[in-house]
Amino acid sequence: MENNEVRTDVLLTFEQTADHNTQVEILTVPAGGTIGCCGYPEERLYLAESGYGVISVYDSVEEGDVYVLRANVTAYFTPGLRHEIVNAGDIPLRLAVFRVRGGLVPDGAEEGVQKWTSIGRSKAVGTGFWYTDVFNLTENETAREGQFLQVWGVGMRRPQKMAAGEVLLLGAGRATRKHAHSETHELFYILMGQGNFEIGDRVIPFSAGAVCDVPVGEVHLVRNTGKTPLLYICVTRYPAEVN
Repeated sequence: MENNEVRTDVLLTFEQTADHNTQVEILTVPAGGTIGCCGYPEERLYLAESGYGVISVYDSVEEGDVYVLRANVTAYFTPGLRHEIVNAGDIPLRLAVFRVRGGLVPDGAEEGVQKWTSIGRSKAVGTGFWYTDVFNLTENETAREGQFLQVWGVGMRRPQKMAAGEVLLLGAGRATRKHAHSETHELFYILMGQGNFEIGDRVIPFSAGAVCDVPVGEVHLVRNTGKTPLLYICVTRYPAEVN
């Protein structure tokens, strides 16, 4: 579990999301600090925003599989998979963590599933970990939509309620197309820039550090109102029955 030096800032609580199954936090680990080895009951996706450190999978750093953490690296974990995080640099290590609870992918669900790393319709879940250097264009999946939107996939291995993760770069003054999702919620976390969420007839201004949860079926778009590109992460997830 976290030691007393690690600061947790909750940006979005479970109770604030559409079906109470997702929480977004910022973890700040001071130089030399550690988030001790633990397996958590929900899916977790970490995004390193600044600083340097390591993440150890299956066991503590002395015994586990160790990966480097630095800005724009993501690490995905299925529930219960033990891991430890250590700040190995001389400045605070800042991590955004997306926590999703609620069990397996619904039977027959298709929309948004990263089939090459997901369980799809299978119930054979097992444990899964995936490490993604988001902006490594030679190894990570990337795509363009027109001239002004670039999308990088965030890898997941055997996801359960998470359907997909993407990091998106939207040009100044541009907007995504108006759309809705029939099976999944969308959760947005703004990394850089400013703009508006347009959901139905609502316009919600945002800047870096903001979060927004869009329920299943809601027509929406993201608009960049600034003079610089807008960078954000989008996590899609299936609705869940949470006890």
